[in-house]
Amino acid sequence: MSLTPESIETIANQKILSLIQDHVRKIGEQIRELIAAIDRFLNHSKEDTKIIYSKLKKLDLEAKELKKQLYEYISKVGLGMIYREDWVRLAINLDSMSDYIISAAYRICLSSEREIFPPAEVTSDLRKLAEGVLFTYDALRDSIFAYSINIKRAVELCDKIDVEEEKVDEIRRVLDLKIAESSIPIVAILQLRDIVYAIESAVDHMKKAGDDLRIIALHRVR
Repeated sequence: MSLTPESIETIANQKILSLIQDHVRKIGEQIRELIAAIDRFLNHSKEDTKIIYSKLKKLDLEAKELKKQLYEYISKVGLGMIYREDWVRLAINLDSMSDYIISAAYRICLSSEREIFPPAEVTSDLRKLAEGVLFTYDALRDSIFAYSINIKRAVELCDKIDVEEEKVDEIRRVLDLKIAESSIPIVAILQLRDIVYAIESAVDHMKKAGDDLRIIALHRVR
C-alpha cells in the first residue's frame, strides 16, 4: 500500500526532528566543556583549558557530521515539505551556536596561553554568564524534545528561552561595563570582550532556534 503525501511528510518530519535532537545533544556536550573551560580560566589553569579546547574541537567535528546528515536528508525529501525552510533555519542556528561556542573556547585557550586572565572583579559575573548559557540551552533542549510529545508545551518552553536570553543579556551588559572599568591592559580588555561576545552570540542563536521551533510548532496547533 502506497503512502499518502501527508504520511510521507510526517515520516520526514520525524526523521528531521530525530537528527536535530542528536545535534542538540552534541551541542549540550560542547556547552558543558565550555563551562568547564570558563571555570579553569577563572582559576588561571593554562593546561586544562588547552585540553578542554581539544575535546571541543572533536565534538565540533561530530556536530558538523550531524549537520551534514541533516542537510543531505532534507535535500532528498524536502522539496514537497511545507516547513522545509523552517527546519533548515533551525539547523543553521544550531550550527552557528556551535561555531560561537568553539570561538569562545578558542579565545579562552589563547588568553590562558598568554596568561591573560580575568580580574577578580569580573569573575563572579563570568560565572553567572556561564550559568545563563546552560539555563538557556536547557530551555531550548527541552522545547525541542517536547515538540514530538506535546506541541503546546514546546511553545511554552520556547517562551522560557526568551526569558533566559534576556537574563544573559542583562549579565552581559553589567560584565561589559566592569571589564571596561577594570585596571587591566587594553589587550586583556579586548580579549575578555571577545570571549563575552562569542558566548552572548551563542545564546542569541539559541533564541533564534527557539523562534524557528515556535513557528513550526504554531503551524501544527492551528
